Amino acid sequence: SAINAAVIPQQLKLKDDKYYASLGASGAVNAVIFASILINPTQQMGIIFIPFIKFPAWIFGIIYLGISYYLARRKSSNPMSGRINHEAHFWGAFYGIIFMAAFEPKLIVSFYEQTIGRLF
Repeated sequence: SAINAAVIPQQLKLKDDKYYASLGASGAVNAVIFASILINPTQQMGIIFIPFIKFPAWIFGIIYLGISYYLARRKSSNPMSGRINHEAHFWGAFYGIIFMAAFEPKLIVSFYEQTIGRLF
């Protein structure tokens, strides 16, 4: 279901583009990653190629979503800017959060208490 949720928005947007194709499970992988962020927002996450820089998962998630959103917008203004479906990454992440919140609503309260609740 996460693969469909990640790919459908882009498919609907580009349904008349006969040259458009999207293949991969990266949107579903992002759904799993963001589900884990909702479950344990204080876990440390980083980028595999830069192992010495780590962030709390919820901060990593915000940064990742911001970058994915920016790259998706950049690609829509310049279709030749790459073949990575950044929208699938963004929507897959969004789906992971919504899916977990729908099936375990108390995760929202727990997430809040572990993140924003600690700031105030």
